[in-house]
Amino acid sequence: MTPRIARADRNGAIRAAAQAWKAAGAIDDTALAEIEAVYPDNRQGVGPVFRVLLFLFALISINGAFGFFAALTDAAAKTVFPVLLLFFGAGLVVATDFQIALMLRARGGIEAATSLSGLGFLIGFAFWTFDKAGWKEDHAFAATLLVAAVLLATAAWRWGYPLYAGAAMAALLGGCVFFPGARLVWIILPLLASPILLRLAESARLPPSHRDSCTFALGVALAALYVAVHLGSLDSHLLETGHSAWLSSSPLLRGLAMAATALVRSEERRVGKECRSRW
Repeated sequence: MTPRIARADRNGAIRAAAQAWKAAGAIDDTALAEIEAVYPDNRQGVGPVFRVLLFLFALISINGAFGFFAALTDAAAKTVFPVLLLFFGAGLVVATDFQIALMLRARGGIEAATSLSGLGFLIGFAFWTFDKAGWKEDHAFAATLLVAAVLLATAAWRWGYPLYAGAAMAALLGGCVFFPGARLVWIILPLLASPILLRLAESARLPPSHRDSCTFALGVALAALYVAVHLGSLDSHLLETGHSAWLSSSPLLRGLAMAATALVRSEERRVGKECRSRW
C-alpha cells in the first residue's frame, strides 16, 4: 500500500467514525463538516447497490472475454490456454493496481472484480504449470494453494483487501493438509501467528485496512486451531494422511483435544447465557 493510499485509508476511517458520531448525536453538522475538511478522502467510489452491480457486470465481462478468446484458440488449446491464463491474470493485476494506486478507486466494484479475476487466473496458471510438470495431484494442489497464499497475502498488503488476508491464511493452512503432520501445523502455526497478528491488528502504525487484514487472518487461524484440537476432527481423521494417522491415536493429543473441546463448549455456553441475559 502506497503512502498516498494509506493516508486516504486513515482519513476514510476517521470520516466514517465521525459520521457514526453524528448519527449517535455526539456531534453536530458543523463539527462533522470540520472533521471532513481536515481529513479529506479523495478516493473514488459508488454506493453499495451500484458497487455490487458494477462488480457483477465486470466479472461477467472479464470471464466472457476470456471464454471468447479461449474458444477462438480451441484448436491449439494445449499451448494457448496457459498463455491466456497468464496474460489475463497479469493484465488484470496491473489494471487493478492502476485503478487503486493511481486512480484512487475504492469501493467502486470494478477494481474488486479485476483483482479477483486476475488472482484467479494466475492461480489457475500455477496449477496448470504444476500439473503439466508431472507432479502428483496432491502435490500440485498443495503447491497451488501455497502460491495462492503468497498472491492473496500480497494483494491484501498492496490493495488493502482484508478478505484476501483471511483467504491467504486459509490457503496456507489448506496447502499443508496434503502433507504428513498437517494437524500439528494447524496447531503450531496459529499458536505462533496469533500473538503477532493480534498485536498488528491493534497497531496504530498500520493503516486501518492492514489492521483489518490482520484481524481476518487471525480469525481464520483461530478457527483452524479450533478444528485441529476438536475431538470430532481427531476421531474422523479430518487432517490426517496415511503417513500421519498415528497422530489421531496419540494419548497426549487426544487428551488435549478432549480438554480443548470441553473448554470451548463451556465458553460457548457462557457467552450464550450472557447474550440471552442482555437481550
